Amino acid sequence: MTRATARRTAQKLLRYTGNWSTPVLCIGPGLSMAAGAPSWDEIARMLLREIKQKPPERIDPMQAAELHSHVAGRARTVKVLNDCFGELRPTPAHESLLRLPWRAILTTNFDTLAELTLASLHRPYTVWTSATSGPLPTGREDNLIVKLHGSLDAPGNLIVTES
Repeated sequence: MTRATARRTAQKLLRYTGNWSTPVLCIGPGLSMAAGAPSWDEIARMLLREIKQKPPERIDPMQAAELHSHVAGRARTVKVLNDCFGELRPTPAHESLLRLPWRAILTTNFDTLAELTLASLHRPYTVWTSATSGPLPTGREDNLIVKLHGSLDAPGNLIVTES
C-alpha cells in the first residue's frame, strides 16, 4: 500500500469512527499464523519457487507476489494464495480479541478469520476493502473490518502488486 493510499484510508476511517480515540484493532499475519496460515515470508518464497526464481535472502512479499502475477498470471497467483491458506479456523485468541468492543478492525491478512470469528460470536460486521470498495459505510451499528490487501473470498479485490 502506498503512503498516499494509507493516508486516504486513515482519513476515511477517521470519518467513519468519528474520532481518533475510538478503539481500532490492527491484525497482521501473526494472528493468522496461530491458526495455521503461512507467514508473509513463507508465501513469498512459495510464490518465487513456483515460478522457478531463487528467493533472495530478504524477500519483499508484495514484490514476490507482483513478480509471480506478471510471470504466471493473476489468476494463478490468486489460486496459489488460496491453496496456501487452506481451511483456517479461528483460534481462542481470535475469539478473545474480537469479543472486545472494537469500532473497527484493520487487517493486512487475506483470510476471513475475523469474519468467521465475529459470525460465531453473533456480532454483525461490514467488510470494506480499501482498493476496491466505494466509500466507507456510514452506519456505525456493525463492526467494520477494513481489509487493506483484499480478501480471499473476493479474489477480484486482492492486492497482489505494489502498484
